[in-house]
Amino acid sequence: VVLIALDALRRMAYQEAEGQKEALERCLAGLVQDKWQHPVKSLARLFWLGAPIKLKTKDTEGDFTSSLPAQLRARTQELDGTDVGLLLAAMRREGMRDEALLEKVVRRLKTEGIHAGLSATDLVDMAEALCELGAHDEEALRPLGQEILRRRGELSPPESHRVHAAYDTMKLPLPQVWTKPGAVQKRDASELRTTQAFALQEGHEKKRRGNNEVERTSPPRVVRDYKMMSY
Repeated sequence: VVLIALDALRRMAYQEAEGQKEALERCLAGLVQDKWQHPVKSLARLFWLGAPIKLKTKDTEGDFTSSLPAQLRARTQELDGTDVGLLLAAMRREGMRDEALLEKVVRRLKTEGIHAGLSATDLVDMAEALCELGAHDEEALRPLGQEILRRRGELSPPESHRVHAAYDTMKLPLPQVWTKPGAVQKRDASELRTTQAFALQEGHEKKRRGNNEVERTSPPRVVRDYKMMSY
């Protein structure tokens, strides 16, 4: 609960990182005392909150910069999209980069549904973090880019520019994150099947079939000759 409150205060700019140092060190000491038996979300949040400052709490395994990342590395399968975003943002800070943790976090990004619950802005920040950290793994970048494109209507013009620039820097232009055109082979049980993938062109989106696609016949025209009817 304390970490959630500190997170909210930091995001709303009501409290700077240095003003939270004492409270964060108490939280870290409590986690160590409990042998880290807390949700991984708390660990990820503490890692992000403590990134701009130097926490001095010691334990038998070492200091903050070694023990907390080690715990996170051991539990990356429990991370959700929000946790991944926090870890990537923290590792952009000087001295916070952990190669082994970064590798596992990027691998976690390949998990289906990992982007659920993230805002469009979170997705942009994640793309920029991957770019800055040099984590140019296409298997992680493609699903992230696809989710960004699905939600491009939620992006502001500056955010759209930022994410396009990040993907361009990573040598994967954002419009190219969809499956590349060409033949793809997949093994299905004992058979090897070849399927053809086509790039989706603008204006050629798949349309749903419905009654509006059925050409309706015009009703019969009724012609009334009032002059003949008068006889």
